[in-house]
Amino acid sequence: MGCAWMSGPPPTQYFDVRSINETLDRPKRRDRSVAVAFTAFCLGLIVYVLLDDIPRAINGSLTGDQWFFLILFTGGLTWILVIAIRGLSRKRRGAQSISIDSNGIEFELPDRNPIRLNWNDPSFELELQDLRNVDQRMLSTTIQFFVVAGGIQSALTREAFEALIAQAKLHGLTDSVGPPTHWFAPSRAIYHTIRREREQGQTR
Repeated sequence: MGCAWMSGPPPTQYFDVRSINETLDRPKRRDRSVAVAFTAFCLGLIVYVLLDDIPRAINGSLTGDQWFFLILFTGGLTWILVIAIRGLSRKRRGAQSISIDSNGIEFELPDRNPIRLNWNDPSFELELQDLRNVDQRMLSTTIQFFVVAGGIQSALTREAFEALIAQAKLHGLTDSVGPPTHWFAPSRAIYHTIRREREQGQTR
């Protein structure tokens, strides 16, 4: 007697990454504290300068050089502040687990709701970081694979890293491979930017 096999959706791939992300939690907490202190310092300095110079700007007592310094100083501090805040968002605790199924990817986080990315979402975007070619003496960890989803960086096992790339290609997403675009990223790192190719004439 023959057996009839029914086709169905592929099974969910589950990766437990809790332990490797917990090893990064202590340095992340330290980095968050430094970033918060630095952000508060920059904000305080901007407020101090503005409170000191705005009254003089209103009554017209600022010289051209003073105007130039005020714009340059506050603009530079604001730029640094944006970078610090962006870095602070990435220092949140990484994922505890990653699930990949036929609909998309889910990152279970310890301190907020899960992040869910659907394969068919036109705004799908994922950044994978491969640090195998980076001089390990330049790194603060021996972990070689990371993912950035929803603005949060999480460490990955090699199996999870390879599964994310394979499943993204399987579902028709584009994998753009190249060096990092961030000036603060380690040299010789390889970044994978995975997104859905937009149709001609479609804007972000």
